[in-house]
Amino acid sequence: MKIVFLGTPEFALPSLKELIKSHHEILAVISQKDKALDRKGNSIETAVKKLAKEHNLKIFQFDNVSKEGIDEIKRLAPDIMITVAFGQMLSKEFLNIAPHGVINVHASLLPKYRGASPIQSAILNGDFKTGVTTMQTVLKMDAGDILKQKETKIDWSTTSHSLSQILAQLGAEALIETLSDIENGTLIRIPQDEEKATYTQKITKEDGLIDFSKTAFEVARKVQALRAYTFLNGKMLKIHSCDEYEFDLPLKSGQVAATCDTMLIGCSDETINVKALQLEGKKAMHIKDFLNGSLIKSGDILGGRS
Repeated sequence: MKIVFLGTPEFALPSLKELIKSHHEILAVISQKDKALDRKGNSIETAVKKLAKEHNLKIFQFDNVSKEGIDEIKRLAPDIMITVAFGQMLSKEFLNIAPHGVINVHASLLPKYRGASPIQSAILNGDFKTGVTTMQTVLKMDAGDILKQKETKIDWSTTSHSLSQILAQLGAEALIETLSDIENGTLIRIPQDEEKATYTQKITKEDGLIDFSKTAFEVARKVQALRAYTFLNGKMLKIHSCDEYEFDLPLKSGQVAATCDTMLIGCSDETINVKALQLEGKKAMHIKDFLNGSLIKSGDILGGRS
């Protein structure tokens, strides 16, 4: 099929790579404008744009593709359009350009976790599984028919970064299978159950602040989902990874118990066992290296704000 692909961040790369390897024809790639800047103030190309350039694909970048790109995309006459973490809402006119419309790769098992932060939400809520969905894009956010789903497990070692990589690859596999089903006329469309739909919000910096008066389970999930942070003597302390840990020594919420290679932090019930962290102005460290630097000691209280 003739395809227009819309995507922006690294999550979209496996899907684009699989399309490049496939028999399908990519007419063009559309990405968000380059917004990130390097230390010298130069713009950084989006991950999708970089990959498209490497393969000499036609590239467009619009502030609003539904307003600026309609005529250009109509001239390309695609059979179908695909969005993967593109980042713009699409108009009815845009959705109707291609005969097969627009299909989207979404990082949850819809109708659960519609919206901007499905990966983080699955970890934050303590889910033991999640997955990806290919769906027909409609005007209502993430509400179109389910076309294909693939599952994966979530355990204590799962972070939002590791889960994103897994789901990106699963999404690419589901996408190729969906396109094959469309071509073969075997595609099964499953309407979403609106009564089971749940929604997520965009994650903000404030969401990452740790409240050690919560349970160890809640704190550990926040760390794994968001690389959450607290404060040590007024300096931001990011906790990159940890797990829940049952420990007999009573600790106040936010209080540290440290040895030469272990650091526990008290929560409302049990403790978390910190694996890696990063103090403001320092590089990220494994806990043993961090403790060897005598940056923290038993009895210190974490929390508050700078």
